[in-house]
This record gives sequence, C-alpha cells and structure tokens, in this order.
Amino acid sequence: MPTLVSASLKATGDVASARSAPFSVGLNCDANVSVYATLTDASNPANTGSALNLAPGSTAAGIGIQILKKGEGTPLSFGPDSSRKGNINQWMVGKSSTANTQLSVPFEARYVKVAETIKPGSVSARGTITFSYQ
Repeated sequence: MPTLVSASLKATGDVASARSAPFSVGLNCDANVSVYATLTDASNPANTGSALNLAPGSTAAGIGIQILKKGEGTPLSFGPDSSRKGNINQWMVGKSSTANTQLSVPFEARYVKVAETIKPGSVSARGTITFSYQ
C-alpha cells in the first residue's frame, strides 16, 4: 500500500481512494460451476464489517484496510472462513460455462479511518479468500 498522510483523513469513516492498491486473484474452474467467495479478516475472523483490522506487529493505529471489487465504490464485508453455501457476506464471483474457464477477480485495497485519532506507523493487515464452488 502507498504511504498515507494521516491528515488527509479527517473523520472516522473517511477513505483514501486515491491511495488504493490494485491486486487480483485468478481461478481455473470446471464447467458449469458458480463460484462464490468470502473474505475473512485473518486477525479477527469474527469481523463481519468492511475494514480489516491491523495485524499484530503494526505500529499504526486508528486505520484499517477496505477491500473492494475494482471499479466498485462499496467495500466488501468480511465473513467466517467457510465455503458453506450462503455463508455470511458471501458474494458471487462468476460462473464457468466450459471446463478450464479462467476467472480473474480484480480488487482494490484502500485505507479507511476507523478511530478518532490516527497514530502514524507501519500498517499490516491480513485477509483470506475462501472460494465456494456451487
């Protein structure tokens, strides 16, 4: 993630959209499969909000990380690490029509202010993606 000037986030909930970091995940799927995904906060698996908690070892505070599907303005919410159909905050990635369908899921990560005061320092957050083939 790019460096952030804490003063650029004035109020709790403000986001640094201009400082986002793109990344993507690729999948190779069988035919006739609907692919769903759940993002899980590895530092707090019970988190069902839309901001990743900072991982142990981070020296910053008051900041979180939101994950968005690239090009969409609403952050994804987190859920339990489960491939169960209908898992909390599970969302559809896509559907494969033929064998060896390749799906690419483009994301963006951005900073969000989660507390009244931001303490400068290092930021590390960890999440997992669990795919469910239905």
